[in-house]
Amino acid sequence: MLNYQKDLENCSTSTQKISCLDKVAEETLKNLYINYEVNVKNYKSFRKSLEDNYAISTCQLKHFGPNGYLCNTDSMPDVYNALYNYIQTLILSSK
Repeated sequence: MLNYQKDLENCSTSTQKISCLDKVAEETLKNLYINYEVNVKNYKSFRKSLEDNYAISTCQLKHFGPNGYLCNTDSMPDVYNALYNYIQTLILSSK
């Protein structure tokens, strides 16, 4: 369990913070919980909801694409913080 916490903490210095959190979440759900497929699907749904909702007010780096503005999610500190707290809860709750 300490390895998962350390991996989570290391995400703060990663250049791909959200991707790093995704990896830690998937490993945590795979190794510490049952129903991996369902749990990962729920995590991804949670992440998508966070991104969609926070993009409205906090997206800092926008890129214009064929479907309008796309948000660089790694620039969304609120999404990072919410995911970090969620994953930390998963790790601590698995005791």
